[in-house]
Amino acid sequence: WRLSHGTGVVVRSGETTRIVLGGTDATLHGKVRVERALPDIDYVISAHLSPVMPQPPSELSLADRKAFLNSPEWKKQTQNLKDYAAAVGKAGRFILDSIAPGQYTLAITALKADGQPVAVTETPITVPDGADPARPIQVGEVVLKLSK
Repeated sequence: WRLSHGTGVVVRSGETTRIVLGGTDATLHGKVRVERALPDIDYVISAHLSPVMPQPPSELSLADRKAFLNSPEWKKQTQNLKDYAAAVGKAGRFILDSIAPGQYTLAITALKADGQPVAVTETPITVPDGADPARPIQVGEVVLKLSK
């Protein structure tokens, strides 16, 4: 299992707090195909969607770069970045939901029971503004490449 969709919640003593999870932003559907047969071992295939980190301007001096990275603008830009995770089913299908708009890297990984990767592949994903969770974005087929 993987942690995903971290959401902060405040519940005050003696009060009821209503929480709605999911049903917002984009839903991604995809299918994983392994390039060739995996070794005859136990493994788990998972999908992990992580945001592409914004980069500070390259022409800054060391002092200006430090000031930039401590600025309220930079902190705002990086504070809401979320990772998303999903298991890949036996048929190779995966669904990631409630994905905020942005640029991401989708990593599909097959791990042995000891946590060692057997196969991994990464692909860029763009989630547009205004995506409708009821109209999934089709990622298509992702080919999982065996580690050498």
